[in-house]
Amino acid sequence: MKEDASDFDGAADAHQKPMFFYGTLMNVRILERVIGRPSSKLTIQPAQITGYCRFKIRDAHYPGLLPASAAEVALNRPPTLEEQTVTGTLVSGLSATDVALLDAFEGEEYESQTAHINLMDSNRPPVEAIVYIYAPAIVSQKVLPCVWSYDEFLNSHLSQWIADPSMYRYDRS
Repeated sequence: MKEDASDFDGAADAHQKPMFFYGTLMNVRILERVIGRPSSKLTIQPAQITGYCRFKIRDAHYPGLLPASAAEVALNRPPTLEEQTVTGTLVSGLSATDVALLDAFEGEEYESQTAHINLMDSNRPPVEAIVYIYAPAIVSQKVLPCVWSYDEFLNSHLSQWIADPSMYRYDRS
């Protein structure tokens, strides 16, 4: 019997593009909490996106991703080549239900777009994937002129995110 992806069974949609995560969702425990199931059936690979910059968001522990052209405005200077390469994870095997939950978690602050993602430690060509870009309409109000650090998040905020459901703008429970 075929499983229905509209249930919370995590059945992968064969037509679902992989997704690139560059912030809090890089952490498997946070990803599992958002989609409400173990990540054991997902394929999670280290990856990078180029031509984009990852920024701190005012009053938040999570980042926003902007195209390099918008990043120049946010930084008040051209971004460096290093700042225009963002490391994250490419996640395959997500179901339509997973994506709906991720969309709800990201909320109106983000817009999903298709982008080319480079797998790290691979000679494969770039992979087309979905990525959440920070909404242009609120960039000037919320984006801080500094780059977000995943290591800083892990060291300073991860334990709070794992322990406290109020850290999530969206929570399934």
